[in-house]
Formats: sequence, structure tokens, C-alpha cells
Amino acid sequence: MVLKPIFHKNKGKLRKATSSFERLNLNFKGPLPTNSRYHYLQTIVDEYSRFPFAYLCRDISSTTIVIRHQSVFSLLGIQGLNHRNSASECDSINYPILE
Repeated sequence: MVLKPIFHKNKGKLRKATSSFERLNLNFKGPLPTNSRYHYLQTIVDEYSRFPFAYLCRDISSTTIVIRHQSVFSLLGIQGLNHRNSASECDSINYPILE
């Protein structure tokens, strides 16, 4: 007899991007083992084209996030939706300016 886990199925509808840079995924990796001042890697990936941006960051404060996003948005314009995986740093008072 084989026991298989019962996975939770989300009943919500997944929003898919229909054009380039309409929806972005925002993630952090770290702290990274390094001898430099940069301990985190922030990635911003376009869901439609899978085009990545990667930034080395000293910290993951909301100020750092705003600076990095301003550089991306100055190239592409402000997107319709940013998707992040439980990034509490984005709950700061500094971040909603961009949303």
C-alpha cells in the first residue's frame, strides 16, 4: 500500500501576463556567503518573456528595493502588477509609492 500526500489545490484563478513587462516576479536570495559588502541578490523576472534583472544588494530594506525598482521602471515604465513571495520588506511605507 502506497500513501500519497493530499496537496492543497488553490481554487483561485492564476493571472497570466499577456505582454512583455506586464507582470514581474520579485525575489531575494541570501544572505550569501561573500567577502564583499553585498550579501543579497535581488531578481526581477518578466513573467511573459522570462527576461531577468539581477542586482546585488547590501541589505533588503525597503529603501534598497525602491532604488532597484526605480532603475527597472525607468527603463520599462511602471508595470500593471508586481508579484512577490511573502516579501515583508515591501510592506514598508516607502514601497506603496511604486504600486
